[in-house]
Amino acid sequence: NNVKLGVYKDEGEEGLGSVVGSSSSSVSVGSSAFVSDVRLIWANCNSYNEPSSEIAMTSSKLGEYFESLLSVVIQQITPVVKGVSETKAKKSDSVGKVVSKVGVISKKLMLQVVTDMKAHECAEHFLYPVDVSLAAGYTDLIKKPMDLSTITNNVKLGVYKDEGEEGLG
Repeated sequence: NNVKLGVYKDEGEEGLGSVVGSSSSSVSVGSSAFVSDVRLIWANCNSYNEPSSEIAMTSSKLGEYFESLLSVVIQQITPVVKGVSETKAKKSDSVGKVVSKVGVISKKLMLQVVTDMKAHECAEHFLYPVDVSLAAGYTDLIKKPMDLSTITNNVKLGVYKDEGEEGLG
């Protein structure tokens, strides 16, 4: 896996390079919510579209890219968490479960992941909310729409922070 985090940056943002997220041995509700919302983009796409459609295949590629970025993030935050070894984290059957067990993904890392995803060649259809005037029945089928701009705003507004935390970054 040759994925690097922080290759892209938003205008006015500094690149992350080797920035490590803050850590916690408690369950990270904010980090799990972030991961769940990103994965919801692909789930919604696959619920609304035929699995063999071009947009579903594009969604799958971007989803795989996200999982690769998430693995890089977990490798950055896992070693700084007491009591959880990298080997134990890698053996987990779900990257999201590892995040919820090993620590907090910092606000900065969340923004970097989303920025990298927005720059991906498959991101075009997932940058902004679905135009429901062009997608008949979308709101009947999809109960919680999600897109990369909404996730970016949620990160910036502190929606993905853990109880008792003032901020993640």
